[in-house]
Amino acid sequence: MRRQLAIPDSATADFLVCRALLRRGRPYADAVAMFSPYTEVKDPNRSARIHARADGRARENKQFLFLFVNNRLEGNAPLTILSLLEP
Repeated sequence: MRRQLAIPDSATADFLVCRALLRRGRPYADAVAMFSPYTEVKDPNRSARIHARADGRARENKQFLFLFVNNRLEGNAPLTILSLLEP
């Protein structure tokens, strides 16, 4: 996510968009087998959570950051998103 948000000239609107789909290096098919039926967080991705919380670019520019999280990132996207809201 850090790399996505750091792409020069990637911010062309008054908001930012970032996608958190898979753990780096994990094939999609492996994530499906590991996480299905997506009822719980099975492999917390600390790095992804840190980058999602710490993106200062949106905060500094007072912009919205739209973060799209896939079940294949940790096992349950809604629970991953809730974890980002906790202090």
